[in-house]
Amino acid sequence: MVKVETVNIWTTPQAKMLASGLIQKMWIRQGYGLAIYLGLEPFYDNYSAVELWIQRMLAIDYDQAMNLDFLQDQLVGLVPEDMQGELD
Repeated sequence: MVKVETVNIWTTPQAKMLASGLIQKMWIRQGYGLAIYLGLEPFYDNYSAVELWIQRMLAIDYDQAMNLDFLQDQLVGLVPEDMQGELD
């Protein structure tokens, strides 16, 4: 049997790696709700939204976006305080 790996054409391996690290670091829950705050359509689940948002951040400033602390600060700044429970 041949194993076929799914590839998201919208995000690079770097964005996926950073998103995985940020999701773990911030204990971001799976589900829905973050996309709208990240400037994305609300149908994206939280994990996909973080990946796409990081991809955009990499395009804007690659060097800064490669830093998880920077990404965490940016993400917290975008999400209203009453929604930040989704981040931990």
